[in-house]
Amino acid sequence: MGGQESLFGGLLNETFNNSLRLPFSLWSSHMSVSCFHVGLSWIPILLAMILSSTFFISYILAIYKGSVEPDFPMISATGAVPPESCIFSQGLNLSAFLSLICCYIWYGIASQQTRYMGTKQPRCLLKWCSVTGIIGSLGLSIVGNFQQMSVEVVHVIGAVMSFIGSIAYILIMTHLCRRYLGYHSYYWAPRLCIGIGCILSGISFVGCKMALHLKNPDRPSSSLSRILPSDPVYAESVCSSASEWILGFLIILFFLTLAPEFRRYALQLPEVGKIKQLLFPYSRPETFLTPSTRICANMKNIVSAPCLF
Repeated sequence: MGGQESLFGGLLNETFNNSLRLPFSLWSSHMSVSCFHVGLSWIPILLAMILSSTFFISYILAIYKGSVEPDFPMISATGAVPPESCIFSQGLNLSAFLSLICCYIWYGIASQQTRYMGTKQPRCLLKWCSVTGIIGSLGLSIVGNFQQMSVEVVHVIGAVMSFIGSIAYILIMTHLCRRYLGYHSYYWAPRLCIGIGCILSGISFVGCKMALHLKNPDRPSSSLSRILPSDPVYAESVCSSASEWILGFLIILFFLTLAPEFRRYALQLPEVGKIKQLLFPYSRPETFLTPSTRICANMKNIVSAPCLF
């Protein structure tokens, strides 16, 4: 009995000592950013809520203060002066950050779904899709931080980056979903319609803007926020403003189409570990930060999120 007890105790001690030498990553609990039955769909929904509420709050405050006329002012004009400019910039910065996260998550999803295609994997299209998404997000942040009344040139550059980048992102994503990811039409067809609507709205916006400036070339842009019905360029101004509002809300609607797709995924938070315990579990550890952001497909299988470039 004594020998059996000593043998059993030795096995327990050996098992315990071996368990202590397991990699740190097996002991650490993986924290993931998701909601039960919702997954990551709350991110595009939150983005749509923040961006739309920013537009509406800035519009209401600008009308209340008399900064703009209520008949379809330019979106930028509603956030040109304080305090609405503060809300406008903060809301657009948050929206730009969330849209960047959405671009990263979708890139990870698409890369994992096409990883077995070999040479037929659309790596170039995936990278261009990410680049256009980054350009659109950066442009949105520039629009919010550089108001029209303060730095008009930078504001216009940001608006062009935001709209063109977003339209290109929508079209490239739609093509990837239809051609390479094999999505059902109820995923990519609404995005295709939104992309076509964005193109038409953008063409209408540019055309009305050109007609407005050709009809009254000497008028400064700062005065276009208070155009009355008796003004000779009133129709062109309302047309361009309405096109801009339609384009903005079409982009918001596009991000809402990502919610059903993101519902099946979770984003794992970066993990803090020790480099030698993670890589060499039998060596003496040293402190190191190991970024292990992963996409959890269907809340079960953990796969590494690829690098963008």
